[in-house]
Amino acid sequence: MLFDALEMDMIQVDTAFGDGADIKTINDALIHAQSIILVLRDTLDTTVWEDGKRLVALYDHIHTELVYGNIYKDRARVATVAKYIAQLANAWRQAAAASETQAAAGSDTEAAS
Repeated sequence: MLFDALEMDMIQVDTAFGDGADIKTINDALIHAQSIILVLRDTLDTTVWEDGKRLVALYDHIHTELVYGNIYKDRARVATVAKYIAQLANAWRQAAAASETQAAAGSDTEAAS
């Protein structure tokens, strides 16, 4: 899942800040995270979900914060965004689990028919 990679990027960044600001690791992980956010934003179909545009705006905000966090090597800014990413990741995991449950229930219903 892309959010797993995003969360790993945020862990790498935090660790690199803690290790005396390993600039290359911070830069590489934040650029990777920025790319993932853009993929998530650009593949979101806002025509099938009424709140899709709000999610696009949130992705844009996260992307901007990641860019500025990288430019200024701002650990606090990146940490704030990491919290948003964790919340989104949890929401997507819950949605995926619910979808799997519904799919399984649908299979059970069809099998019973």
